[in-house]
Amino acid sequence: MKILVVEDEKPLLELYKKILVSNDYEVETAEDGAVALEKAEEFKPDFIFLDVLLPTLMGDDIIKILRAKPAFKKTPIVVLTGTKLNMEECFKLGATGYMNKAGVTTQKILDCVRMYSMLT
Repeated sequence: MKILVVEDEKPLLELYKKILVSNDYEVETAEDGAVALEKAEEFKPDFIFLDVLLPTLMGDDIIKILRAKPAFKKTPIVVLTGTKLNMEECFKLGATGYMNKAGVTTQKILDCVRMYSMLT
């Protein structure tokens, strides 16, 4: 499975990548919104972890743009957040779910991928 992780906090980005790669997922990363859209188009991920607050383009804008493209209509997009702020808007735009960044563990990340992947 191919996973795109979009997160501007470098330590968190590296943590997600390390966990996913060590569990045999193919991973691409992006640290800002514009790069995230480019990577999504090139990489064609099966799953996207998406931070809400990003440089250049916010997570809710990315959701709106991706959901308008047929290739991403059903791709699980799980929003990474420290708060539930903007979550209602993200769900209206097509977010599949969310994961709180606080207390992230290997098991939470892997469970999230498994759970939301089964919904498509």
